[in-house]
Amino acid sequence: MNHLPASPAALLLAAALAATIAARAAQPSVVEAHTLGYDPADATKALQSAISSGAGTVVVRKMDGPWIVDPIRLASDQEVIFEPGVVVLAKRGSFRGSNDSLFTAASGRNIRLTGSGAVWRMHRWDYDAPPYRKAEWRHTLNLRSCTNVAVAGLTLAESGGDGIYLGVDRSGGPNRNVLIRDVVCDGNYRQGISVISAEGLMIENCVLKNTAGTAPAAGIDFEPNHPGECLVDCVMRGCVSEDNQGLGCHFYLNNLDAASRPLSIRIEDCIFRGTNRQSINVSLPMRNRDSLVAGRIDFVRCRLEEQGHAGITISKPAEGARLRFEDCLLADPAASPALASPIVLQARAGARLRLGGIDFGRLVCREKIRRPLFDYPSGGTVPLEAIEGVLIRELEGNAEPIVLDAAWLAEVSPPNPFFDLAAAPVDWTRLPRPAAWPVVRPLPAHRLRGPAAFALHARADEHVRLVLRFQAVGTATNTDPFAVRVTRPSGQPAAQFAGWLGADCPCQFAAPEAGFYVVRCDPGRHTVTAAASTHPLCVLGQEGLFHWVRTEAAFSFSVPAGSGDFGLQVSGGGGEERAKASLFDPDGRQVWSEDAIGTPRNFIGRASPVGSDRLWQLRLQRPDRGVHEDHYVELRGVPAILFFEPAGLISEPTP
Repeated sequence: MNHLPASPAALLLAAALAATIAARAAQPSVVEAHTLGYDPADATKALQSAISSGAGTVVVRKMDGPWIVDPIRLASDQEVIFEPGVVVLAKRGSFRGSNDSLFTAASGRNIRLTGSGAVWRMHRWDYDAPPYRKAEWRHTLNLRSCTNVAVAGLTLAESGGDGIYLGVDRSGGPNRNVLIRDVVCDGNYRQGISVISAEGLMIENCVLKNTAGTAPAAGIDFEPNHPGECLVDCVMRGCVSEDNQGLGCHFYLNNLDAASRPLSIRIEDCIFRGTNRQSINVSLPMRNRDSLVAGRIDFVRCRLEEQGHAGITISKPAEGARLRFEDCLLADPAASPALASPIVLQARAGARLRLGGIDFGRLVCREKIRRPLFDYPSGGTVPLEAIEGVLIRELEGNAEPIVLDAAWLAEVSPPNPFFDLAAAPVDWTRLPRPAAWPVVRPLPAHRLRGPAAFALHARADEHVRLVLRFQAVGTATNTDPFAVRVTRPSGQPAAQFAGWLGADCPCQFAAPEAGFYVVRCDPGRHTVTAAASTHPLCVLGQEGLFHWVRTEAAFSFSVPAGSGDFGLQVSGGGGEERAKASLFDPDGRQVWSEDAIGTPRNFIGRASPVGSDRLWQLRLQRPDRGVHEDHYVELRGVPAILFFEPAGLISEPTP
């Protein structure tokens, strides 16, 4: 078998425990926490004093009641032993801060937490209502940039965030040499375990269950926040992830790129079962070659056994990190499974790289009914590449091999001309110079999600007034302002404003020079609307892509003469999110229309070989079925500019 070699970091785990013992030997004192003034109503002082005492060992005895505490800070060079039956309970009414965790260590070293039969418990649902500010970071154990840590035997339950969070302190370094063994993470709000940045991590014989509250609600989530964070020499062995509201195992690696350290992750002899919404999701960035993170992720001898929900979803480029399954079993014994196919390959809107780089080995799919083993809803858009292995369908006592070879790839992923079309640069000289409207004028209804850019033309010394409106998507937790930046035609800053969620942001400035001004903002997961303007506006796509929410409006776009083929693609936001779209040529004829668009649908057109640039019109409407929420529009082969006016940007009148 092709196993990962034992990593230096993994071999250092034993040395990490030895370092803890050596540190305790240098400070051999033992402190029993209850002797420092245990109070059954509030034991914070006793426990924190014991941990802050400098003792090499702190013993937490089982008392008649729980240890009720406020947030506790852990110390370096120390073992804390929790006797069987001990319950450490978050104090009710405390933990008001969004990041208040039960136990926290930041840049700590040589920490050992042991407690077979001991429980740390918070009050998950209390934090969902006033006077608490809604948040997802009230973890049971919060480790940030720590080195040589062992956690063993504890049950971590009912947090307002994760059972265990492995994040980053101000130093920016990963957690190094961390062992989590025989731990139960039960009923946590966001994740059983979140791994943000780690080098040399072993998670062994743990149970991650009943996560529910906020997405992703996974048993375990590997999710770096920045390219400088890492997942190196990470092993999860002999664990069970069950009955989670979300995924059994989630890899969201879209924040890594080519400059990130190569991945090395091994999930071995693990079981995903019960009512997990799905077993495994692996997502890596598919934007461009600069986003390609190297390395590998291996699933070895794992069993996926959810009743009706056993499944794998993969969204990753063929180049870069490899994904491999070895001797795994996917068993869905439901007569009416919730998933149309147990394996879903998915290319998200805006993907520019081929999907693949997957070796399924000999993956056994034990089925109760006959259904397609693969679903590739983006099959008409993004080609597949470098997918290999054999699927063994076990059904009614028969074993049917499905070989994933070149012929299979050609069948599920036929060529699509849209994928080969390139993004077109914006040629500002080919856009008309519009005249300002005499007053602030309302614009057609629309909502752009995430990074947004608008452009307008102004003459020198002309006064520009624009109103942006920021609206929440879902439950709003962001109270910080959004920066709105205006760039001059020369590329220099022209003005800056602050927008707030749930409010209009008036933007007013005098144009210091003639030309096109770009107005940029990023409301994160929320939306921005250009509500009104003194000047005709257009919207600039982000790498050709427009991300809309509940938008019903008509837009024009320019097809430059002689530019050859161009493509328009419309897709829903996933699940039941859908859109309706119609396309009209320069003569007003409808040339394409589809309703309830979920998976990507595209149209290929051709520009006039000679003559002037022509305007086409795209109309977005509410679909007849499905959920009208997120949807995407992408343009390739022509500049990704959508005009609010049917005639594009209104040409300046002749004097």
